[in-house]
Amino acid sequence: MSLKTRWLVSMLEVVLLGAAITTLISSSISYYGAGRTAYEWLSASHRRANTSFHQQLFERLEAQAQLLAHLPAIADAVATRSPSEIQARLDSLWTLPRGGFWAVVDGEGLVLATSHPSCRLEGARERPSPTARPARSFLMCGRIPAFAVTTAVSAAGQGIQGWFVLGLQMNDAYADAYFASVGMELVLLDHEGQLASSLLDTSGRHIAPDLREVPPDTLWAAAPHFGKYEIGVAHYRGYHGGIHPLEVGASSFPGYLLSVPLLPDQPQVPVKAVLIMPAEAVDSGAFYSTLIMVACGLLLLPLLGLVVWRLVTGFVKPITQLGQMTARVAEGELDCELPVTRQDELGQLTRDFNDMVSKLRETQRRLMHSEKMAAVGQLAAGVGHEINNPLAYVSSNLGFATETLSELAATKGEALLSPEQTRILQDVSEALHEARDGARRVARIVQDLRTFARNSDAEEKQVLEVRQAVESALKFTSNTLRHRARVTRDYQETARVEANEARLVQVFINLLVNAAQAIPEGHAEDNEIRVTTATAADGSIVVAVSDTGTGMTPQVLERIFEPFFTTKPVGQGTGLGLSICRNIIEGLGGRLTVQSTPGKGSTFRVTLPPARRESATNGPAAPTLSARETGRRVLVVDDEPLVGASAKRILQSLCDVVVVTSSREALALVEAGQRFDLVVCDLMMPHMTGMELHEELSRRAPEVAARMLFLSGGAFTPEAQRFLSERRWLEKPFDNDALRACVSEWLRRAG
Repeated sequence: MSLKTRWLVSMLEVVLLGAAITTLISSSISYYGAGRTAYEWLSASHRRANTSFHQQLFERLEAQAQLLAHLPAIADAVATRSPSEIQARLDSLWTLPRGGFWAVVDGEGLVLATSHPSCRLEGARERPSPTARPARSFLMCGRIPAFAVTTAVSAAGQGIQGWFVLGLQMNDAYADAYFASVGMELVLLDHEGQLASSLLDTSGRHIAPDLREVPPDTLWAAAPHFGKYEIGVAHYRGYHGGIHPLEVGASSFPGYLLSVPLLPDQPQVPVKAVLIMPAEAVDSGAFYSTLIMVACGLLLLPLLGLVVWRLVTGFVKPITQLGQMTARVAEGELDCELPVTRQDELGQLTRDFNDMVSKLRETQRRLMHSEKMAAVGQLAAGVGHEINNPLAYVSSNLGFATETLSELAATKGEALLSPEQTRILQDVSEALHEARDGARRVARIVQDLRTFARNSDAEEKQVLEVRQAVESALKFTSNTLRHRARVTRDYQETARVEANEARLVQVFINLLVNAAQAIPEGHAEDNEIRVTTATAADGSIVVAVSDTGTGMTPQVLERIFEPFFTTKPVGQGTGLGLSICRNIIEGLGGRLTVQSTPGKGSTFRVTLPPARRESATNGPAAPTLSARETGRRVLVVDDEPLVGASAKRILQSLCDVVVVTSSREALALVEAGQRFDLVVCDLMMPHMTGMELHEELSRRAPEVAARMLFLSGGAFTPEAQRFLSERRWLEKPFDNDALRACVSEWLRRAG
């Protein structure tokens, strides 16, 4: 097929499709407008009935009631309080209209006489004076609502004899008058069925419409309901508002229906008013309107087809390329880029697509880095816990050996030793001190690793010294910093902050690394990275990291905290570091600001609010150690036998020590009746942890559970962290003096 033929076929398809679409749209618009017109007509009719029509009915009742109430014959009959006399006088003077009723009430509200005993007069409680305007109200006569007016019955010189209530029920006569007034068919319904209807059959009888197509829940909803339904009738008269849209005797017709409360401001009247108008009254206009719109649309379709042809040929190619590239990206191929050949919206879309792919590449690199860091974090947490257990007994045994050697030297005296023995003793003592210092350094390294490796999202905030987090960050970055600048510390006393330590360390590491990268390598002595802590005038804690690097221009400063913005070469940074830092600090209620001068350096300031609560103590104060007291017993529970043995050596100068290697053994000893003044328990053990032992003892021996001191080589679960935050505990590896001091304090309080 030639290009011309394809063009003609395409144009024909466009014309036919356009005609169909134009017809559908025009029809939808026209019939939607017809529906809106019907809704407005029905709503306006109901509003007019509630104002003008009902007002006329009330005025007619008021005039009749005042006329009757002021007749002397009526007043004399009411004065007799005889129902038959009142009935006779009213029957002789006045004929009730269809649907009308009357009642006479005395001053105490007692009904003296009534033409309709089923009418409840509770709604007509107002008692106007003889000179006042009759009081209006709505009553219920059985299921039928009714208008009512109340006026005083009085005679000259005799005062008020009672009150006369005159009303009109909203029955078929009311529906007929409603139809004549507003021009809409009316049906009154309650939950038991139809009450009145203005629809007439061909013989002039009132007929009840079939409204089964209307869902009951929408028909009886509190809000007004409007819709188009097939209305069932039987030999409908075919007239509506002076027009003839239907044939006489039709059994059903499509109609617009509006269901509203009959009296919206009278909730005691549970009656729905259903207004109906045949759809043909407005749909015929919609049909002709649709024809006109379709004709106009067909005249414009050829021009539209030409425009569409040009647009399609111009848009298809770049969109097809974009779709192909999107499919490649969806398959994981991120090393792709579209050429930008246009300057319009498609060109902008192409640029946005290229930017998106670039950001996806950076995000992929960051996610891979995060996964690596998460794996390293889990490894560091596990290794740290495993190192702390042997490190605990290594440190305590070194301390015990050092103390014992010092006591031995003091007891024997250097006078009893030869110079060679004295020198050997000093060398051994120095070696033990050096080994002990090395163990402490290992403990600090493990603690820093564990702090950095914690899952900060699952951790609770802690109250800590900000200098502690700064020093941890300096340790992690020391190898990077020392090749570029000397580090100067200027710490002032500050309040504590409430933060997650790992997150805070992450912020300071990022700021220190950025400061180092702003300084070229070499000439470290000529450059400086200065870290200061201070307290602001409002009590906030301010940590400043300053460098003497290259600084930043104002243009870079404006975007420095934007995600993915970086001045580093591709592959050397994601541009997320400072954005993440600011989010962390703002999440702690603080702020991160920066000042920079090109060629002179930059200063980042972290401002944090002071902690609002005191920190939990993870170790006791250092009281004066008491002498060994006879009868004092301490139970040590640790799954590492060597940790228990070292603890026994440390504490045996204070009390009797019993060591077990499982929580179940400890539980068995307590249940066997053995008394312990203190239980020193490891937190994480197989089979039954220290937390589970505390829970069991709280049920079986609460007095023992209240005297528990916990040891932990790393509480890296949220449950363990919450548990320790509420109790006294020591961290492994523990200091011998700290353990003795803590146990001594417990024993002194227990004694």
